[in-house]
Amino acid sequence: MAVLQIWSGAAWVQIFGGSPSTHTIASHLDTDATGAELNTLTDGSNADALHKHSATLLTATNWRVFHSNGSGAMVELALGASGTVLKSNGASAAPTWVTPKSLHTITQAGIFQIDNPIAGDARPLKGIPANATITFAEYKTDTGTVTFNVEKRPIATPQSAGTDIWTADKTATSTTASTTSFDSEAVVGRNRLVCAITSVASSPTVLDLWVEWTVD
Repeated sequence: MAVLQIWSGAAWVQIFGGSPSTHTIASHLDTDATGAELNTLTDGSNADALHKHSATLLTATNWRVFHSNGSGAMVELALGASGTVLKSNGASAAPTWVTPKSLHTITQAGIFQIDNPIAGDARPLKGIPANATITFAEYKTDTGTVTFNVEKRPIATPQSAGTDIWTADKTATSTTASTTSFDSEAVVGRNRLVCAITSVASSPTVLDLWVEWTVD
């Protein structure tokens, strides 16, 4: 039988009752009791578990980070590959690991003026030091037409024919033309771009060529 004594201010008052209910860990999740008080509370049977309960909530699989999901629950996210960074995907989506390069795009360009273009000529345009992807080209003449292509040539063999970025040659006229369509846009690092002229007509004196690429 349990006995509760209360001081009324003038005398002790005793209240008799039945046996106390069993205490469980779940009923004391928010306890800030000391170790001694926990031992008294549970007769020593669950003191360690109660005292360590907050630490148990942090136990997880090795090498993980945590974030809350759309339901407010904590979830684990495995660490990304070496060199990746954690990227937010907005206020209502789980984060993901990405490479730093994917967070921004480096676009480079070269503008080339080829004077007095001649059929059969191959004019070096630009060296590409790192892997890249050609994304845009614009071209025109001052007068007449120039049929040409842009080749990718390794620096070790700059005088040998390379790989055309278009399957079919382009024809530049005095009206500016542009394209974002290529048949072989990937450029391996340490290649150079070369303008290979197939034919000319009506005496053009200038071929202007603008080429853009992104660094992979």
